Amino acid sequence: MESTGGHRPILVIGGTGKTGRHVVDRLRRRGKEVRALSRSTPVPFDWFDESTWKTAVSGAGAAYLVDAQNEHAAERMRAFAPFAVAQGVERLVLLSARGWADSGDPGMLATEDAVRDSGGAWTILRPTWFMQGFAEDDLMRAPVLAGEVRLRPGTAWSRSSTPRTSPRPRPPSSPVREMRGVPTSCPGHVR
Repeated sequence: MESTGGHRPILVIGGTGKTGRHVVDRLRRRGKEVRALSRSTPVPFDWFDESTWKTAVSGAGAAYLVDAQNEHAAERMRAFAPFAVAQGVERLVLLSARGWADSGDPGMLATEDAVRDSGGAWTILRPTWFMQGFAEDDLMRAPVLAGEVRLRPGTAWSRSSTPRTSPRPRPPSSPVREMRGVPTSCPGHVR
């Protein structure tokens, strides 16, 4: 997720949350300048307060985005993504979800479409699960730390609650692992 414009900071929206804090930690360990933002950080970012956006994106070369997590997520992303690109953010990396792509419901992909239509380079991350979520959960911590998690194979549940064979089973993942190898020179990429 390196900026294509040199050593400009990487903006991590939701930088204190469940996935964002891991992204921030990993990027900092790689020596990247990171601007972790949320509603409660010294420089705040709020999806519903556009007056917070300009200061948040100022000078950033790339942005890791966790959307508004509610029914207004696509609307807010449609406003924010082109704004960020117009302010000089070159690449937007959106944390999405594999189930949205598999749902067949175009409304589930509206937030992704907003990022694609932003005018900037983009990457959509669609991890199946998050490894750090398992490691933080009391039920799953021991198997994760032991290196083996056993789950029932072969089925996934659709929105209609009808079992179906999962077309693309993938191991548990993390947003940072998903970003590994993300190209910075092409305009769009789904992983």
